[in-house]
Amino acid sequence: MNSALEINNDNQYRWVTGGKNIKDMIIQIDGRVERSSSDGDFGVICRYQDDNNLYMFEVTQDSYYAIYKLFRGDWYPLIDFTLSDMLINLKDAQFKAACIGDTLSFAVNGKILGEVSDQSFKSGDFGFFAGTYEISGNIVSFDNLIVSQP
Repeated sequence: MNSALEINNDNQYRWVTGGKNIKDMIIQIDGRVERSSSDGDFGVICRYQDDNNLYMFEVTQDSYYAIYKLFRGDWYPLIDFTLSDMLINLKDAQFKAACIGDTLSFAVNGKILGEVSDQSFKSGDFGFFAGTYEISGNIVSFDNLIVSQP
């Protein structure tokens, strides 16, 4: 499966979900920036309920990572944007996000970036996304999706 997301508007997210409802999951996927807006982000979604309720594991094209919760249409940082030297000039990323019980963990290219607990969503769908902030024109391709249960 190879899928590309193109975002041509500023302040926009596009995501793809799998159409499943899973309690505990480990999501692995490769992401590649095909065209950088220099202001975009991309990553993994777990426990997607609907377009207003989900967990998002993301890296930005300016070297930050975060874990966010979208709850009833409002964004809440579980791990707010944190600068990481390992994300400088990142074009290719192997994402691994685990949503097991109340624990959410996030790794990129084999390095754990963060782990946090949250009880808002007990199950849901998985997916991947790309987005932009103030500058549009971001294209990210995704491949090699594996979703497993621990």
